[in-house]
Amino acid sequence: MESSRALIAARKHELIESLPEETVWLEVDPVRLAQVIANLLNNACQVHAGPGHIWLLAGIEGEEVVLRVRDDGMGISPEMLPRIFGPVFLRKSERSRSRRAGWVSA
Repeated sequence: MESSRALIAARKHELIESLPEETVWLEVDPVRLAQVIANLLNNACQVHAGPGHIWLLAGIEGEEVVLRVRDDGMGISPEMLPRIFGPVFLRKSERSRSRRAGWVSA
């Protein structure tokens, strides 16, 4: 979240966090998890002209931790949803990200 705060502020968005009060122990790669959260927050900033709101919601559902990022932008068209995590979309987004200053392809 910290790495995204400057972009969120520059775009005049408000970040609203809802995180569990209790400590949650995860067995994850902390670097990858930080990248995932930063990418979700940065994407929400970049596609929403602003000013607006971005919500970062985390909760425990059964034995899983569920993370949600939401914004009040225009959203994703229903016909795009089935393809959003497909190989073509990922390849396209990897190329466009690597062209921007400050992004490193993984």
